[in-house]
Amino acid sequence: MVTQFDTQAVKLHSYKGSKPLNGTKKFESGNDIIDSFVRKNNLKSQGKAPGTTVFVLVDNSNNNSLVGFCTLACHSLSKDMFSTSKENIGKTSSIPVVKLGMLGVDKQYQKRGFGEDLVLEALKRTKIVCEQAGCSGLFLIADPGAITFYKKLGFSELELEGNTPQAIPMFLHVDCIP
Repeated sequence: MVTQFDTQAVKLHSYKGSKPLNGTKKFESGNDIIDSFVRKNNLKSQGKAPGTTVFVLVDNSNNNSLVGFCTLACHSLSKDMFSTSKENIGKTSSIPVVKLGMLGVDKQYQKRGFGEDLVLEALKRTKIVCEQAGCSGLFLIADPGAITFYKKLGFSELELEGNTPQAIPMFLHVDCIP
């Protein structure tokens, strides 16, 4: 699959936090939590931190400005979270997963497929981790406004005791990753 960042001036990079990113102070995704995360230089600190991988999309035609990003980390979930799931998740009480911690695309680049491109990259990386280190799939906590977006990509909601309408846990099993 050819993604948008392969065919345009927007390019995907793994970001280790060693260089500043252009456009972080003006980054505006429409989500206050994501915007604050970016503006407070958390991408840089996450990029430097062990245990988290940061991917950024930058626009080479616009002073290498930040288009969007996602963060991935190893994580585990209680098997109880999968009580209604039909997927084979293993028999241990703690289920290893990859967590998509944060995902954001600047408003001026939204509705062009970059968010989907970032999720597809996260899925590709998750599949590799699952094959090489053993885990069950990709987990995330979605903003209610993003539920339809993630469901379109194959994710399903996890039923949790104490779920809040502001944070919806979702999961995609490795067997469902293309």
